[in-house]
Amino acid sequence: MAVLRHLVAAAAVTSALVTPAARPRPRTRRPVIEEPAQVDEPRVEYDDEDGLVCVIDENGFKSCAPAGPGLEWYEDELVSNEKKLEAVEAKLETLKAEKKLLVAKQKELTSVYDELRFEVRNAGLNGPILAFVFCAALVALLWKDLFIVISLYENDAYMEADWLPESLQLFGRLPMDFLRDYTAAAVAMPVLTKAATSCVSYLGGDLTAQAVEGRRRVGLLDLPRAARNGLLGFFLHGPLLHFWILFLEGPFAKLLMGSGLTEGPLLLVAKVALDQTLFAVTINLAYAFIDGILSDQSPSDAWRRSRQVLVPSVVQSWRFWPLVHLISYSPLIPVWKLRHHVDGVEVDATNAP
Repeated sequence: MAVLRHLVAAAAVTSALVTPAARPRPRTRRPVIEEPAQVDEPRVEYDDEDGLVCVIDENGFKSCAPAGPGLEWYEDELVSNEKKLEAVEAKLETLKAEKKLLVAKQKELTSVYDELRFEVRNAGLNGPILAFVFCAALVALLWKDLFIVISLYENDAYMEADWLPESLQLFGRLPMDFLRDYTAAAVAMPVLTKAATSCVSYLGGDLTAQAVEGRRRVGLLDLPRAARNGLLGFFLHGPLLHFWILFLEGPFAKLLMGSGLTEGPLLLVAKVALDQTLFAVTINLAYAFIDGILSDQSPSDAWRRSRQVLVPSVVQSWRFWPLVHLISYSPLIPVWKLRHHVDGVEVDATNAP
């Protein structure tokens, strides 16, 4: 066994001497790939030396391009464009407002033009129409007296007195006879009589107002306007004011007197105050609205116009009627004559400045 171990050792030494030593293999270095840095959102970098603009996206990849104007230039342009846009929008709003005013003015001018054209076209009819209305009213008021005068003329041969002096004496009594007949009609038919009184007052007041406005020639008178006022006086103002006066002199006066307010100045002031607030607003709104409808306006336009003229009308009323009604609602004027007193004053009020 010892000999065998010596042989194996000798063989190993011999093999080591014969076989050349192997060169060590060079170690190769594996390339390392660097991953781009992760960013949360894209960002922009400027390279002033190369004139580039680089955008780095969320994955860290960079893309570059030649730089144009700087970021400040774009910001200035945005601000400038926003200001121009605001200026254009403001000008657009101004133009819209101007357009609205021009449309309203065009509508008003069209209405005035149509009214003037109608008046000019029908100017030749004003004279015959007024003459017919005057003659019809004269006959309606004086038909009994005219019948008596005609009878006196026809029977002059059988009379001791001459027909002409008797006729003149009859016409001299006309004012008192008319007042007596009117009083009897006001007692027998109060609503109809007061409606007719308001019709005549409104018609005469409007014609007088047109003359004051400068329409002194018959051909320039606006007869449809006068007719509308006459209808409003007959169907609206006369009947409505009749029942309003009955309310003031009846339930309202009793209510105040029952609450301790005796007949006197305080009751008179309370009547005038209620008349110039509640009744004034009601009658002015109703008058302007119905007048607009009769003037061929749409209900919406008529209602808008009535609201526009309400405040000026009531304020104008306060300049005149409170002093008048201090007499109207006083004991100086009987209730059955109160309506006629108001109508007589209205002709003057129509032309008050």
